[in-house]
Amino acid sequence: MTVRNPVLTGRTRIDAAVAVDDDFVEVDEDGLFTIELNLEEGPNIIEVLASVVGEDELSFVLIISYEPEE
Repeated sequence: MTVRNPVLTGRTRIDAAVAVDDDFVEVDEDGLFTIELNLEEGPNIIEVLASVVGEDELSFVLIISYEPEE
């Protein structure tokens, strides 16, 4: 069972490129980005990567557990 409800929101530099699980995400003029997630039942590993050309890259991994209501 897959659910498409949760939304991941974050903030980065306005000149950064952001990818969530290899999907590029648009960054607005304030550096905010938002993406809907597809979660499978149980633990889900979500990787977020932000990078700026010629500068550092930052990545982190989220583990989100989805348990459907009965």
